[in-house]
Amino acid sequence: VSAFRGLESVSIPTVKFFSKFADVLRQSVVLYPLFSVAQVPQDSFAAMFTSGLKPPYALSIPVRAIKEFYKTLRGTSKAHEELKNVGAVGVRDFTSAIIRADAEIASGLKEEKGFWAGVKRKLGNVAMAADNAVRQATYEAALAQGLTKAEAIEKAFEIFNVRRRGNSQMLALAGQVIPFFNAYLAAQHVAYRTLTGVGTSPTERKAALQTLAATTGSVMALSVLYAMMNADDDDYLNKPTPTRDRLLMIPGSGGFGIPLRADIFALPKVLAEHTYLLLTENGYEDAAKFRASVSSLLANSFLSPTTVPQAIKDRKSTRLNS
Repeated sequence: VSAFRGLESVSIPTVKFFSKFADVLRQSVVLYPLFSVAQVPQDSFAAMFTSGLKPPYALSIPVRAIKEFYKTLRGTSKAHEELKNVGAVGVRDFTSAIIRADAEIASGLKEEKGFWAGVKRKLGNVAMAADNAVRQATYEAALAQGLTKAEAIEKAFEIFNVRRRGNSQMLALAGQVIPFFNAYLAAQHVAYRTLTGVGTSPTERKAALQTLAATTGSVMALSVLYAMMNADDDDYLNKPTPTRDRLLMIPGSGGFGIPLRADIFALPKVLAEHTYLLLTENGYEDAAKFRASVSSLLANSFLSPTTVPQAIKDRKSTRLNS
C-alpha cells in the first residue's frame, strides 16, 4: 500500500504544485539543528505518558533520550543497532523522496553530488538521531521494567508512528500539501490510544489506565516541586505565562528553559504549577491567567495544523508584504 500512496502528486498536477511548497517548509524546519535538539525533550516528555510504563521507568525516558541522542550521533548506541535490525530506527522517513534517495545512495545506484547535498544529508542524520533517541529510550526503559524484547520493540515502533495512516484519500492529499499534518495525526492517534487505555502495545485496559493515572500523579507531584523551586525566581515570574507553560525553567539560569510541546500531556504540569502559584498568593497569579493557560493548552492540543496549503499561505504572505 505504501508503494502506491502519494501517487496523487503525480496524477494531479495541482497537488504536485502545492506539495512542493509544503516540502520546502517541511525540510527547512526539520533540517534545522536546533529544531532537532528541541524535539528530544518535547517528544520524551510525551513519551512518559504514551509509553504505558510504570512511573519509575517512564520518568527515566527523558534522561535516557538525551543519552541516546548523544550515543546515536557518535555511533555507540547498542539500542540503536538492535532497533535498526527490525526497522524501528535508522530511516529518515520525513518524505518518500528522502527515503528513495537514501535507498539509491546506499545501494550504489546514485552518487551524492555537491557540497549542499552532503550538508543536507548530515543535517538529516541529526534530525533522525533526535527522532530515534526517544524510540531507543522507550525501548531501554521497557526492558528495564522487565518487558519482553518483543513488547519493548512494539513500544519503540508505536511511541510515534508516522507510518501508520488510514485509507482516507482526503487525509492523504492533505498530508502532501499541509506541512506536518501527518505528524499531527500520528501524535493525536497515540494520545487517543493512551487516554482510552489501548496503549502502544498489547496490555489490559484497566492496568493501562492505572499506569496512566500513576504517571500523571507523579508528574503533577514533580511539577509542584518545580513550581516551589521557581516561585521566587524573577526570571520565572516575569516570563509571559503562555511561554512559561511550555518550558521547564532552570532556577538561577537567567530565564533558560527546556522546551515542552503544548499538547494534552503538558496539562498535568500546567495544572499543578498554576494551582501552587494560586495557593501561595504571591501576586503573580490569578484565576484569569489560570483559565487562559488551560484553554490555550487544550486548543493547541486538539487543533490541527492550519488546513490551508502552504503554497496559498506563501502567496498571501507575499501580497500582504507588498
